[in-house]
Amino acid sequence: MSAIVKAWLDGTLIHDVADPMMKTALGPDSDIDSGPDPDVVSDPRPRTHGSRNRTRYYGARIFSLPGYAQGVTPHETTTIVDMLKRGFLLGPTLHELRFLRAGETDAEFLTVVAIGPFEAPMRGVRQIVRWAITLEAPDPRAYSMVEQQVQFAYDAAGAITPGGSISTPPVIDVKGPGIVETIRNETTNELFHLVEENLAASDHLVLDVKARSLTLNGTPRPDLINARDTRWWELQPGVLNTIRIGGTGFTTSTLVTVKWRDARN
Repeated sequence: MSAIVKAWLDGTLIHDVADPMMKTALGPDSDIDSGPDPDVVSDPRPRTHGSRNRTRYYGARIFSLPGYAQGVTPHETTTIVDMLKRGFLLGPTLHELRFLRAGETDAEFLTVVAIGPFEAPMRGVRQIVRWAITLEAPDPRAYSMVEQQVQFAYDAAGAITPGGSISTPPVIDVKGPGIVETIRNETTNELFHLVEENLAASDHLVLDVKARSLTLNGTPRPDLINARDTRWWELQPGVLNTIRIGGTGFTTSTLVTVKWRDARN
């Protein structure tokens, strides 16, 4: 487990060990790095039925995030606590909790929701207040803030070796023309099987594995997924993932772009 040296809530800096003027900080007992053990799927249906999530990481990450607030005066401390409370409990249901580990150059993020009250006892007149909140990350993986991509022609293969420690869901964009029938990860021998749709040269067919969605020029087209034969594969960390498309009618203008973020627990 690496110490957290910086943290942001929805883009607002709430922790920086290098800044002595910070008025908020995470506590040393934060278990933000905790994560569930991967579930072992014994039911074969998630691997063979496209309408079921086949990922091994079903369990959400639930963790406590404690911290401190300190103002110059008790009134300023109360204002800081109120700001934190609004940040965690108001606005969007899901929040981006970004953090930077010691020794790392790239930050990571979790998408979280508050599942408990924001606790900050304000007994008496105090300039330092300890606060805590329980958060849940429905997707337990911490993703790199750096999005990477590989682009290749229809008759070539995408060679991708993600970092991190957990499989990561890609976003795959196929630019026409042509009829895309399959998108295969040869490393895992799994494929997305699509219903034939003739793409024009300007068309973009985008498969978002994390969102479990398929769009054509931005319009949802779940009818183009052959759910019976599709396996929702992900990119495996630390190994070469070889990605190919299959179909007909492709030309030199047909391009495939695969985007991903390294993930870890």
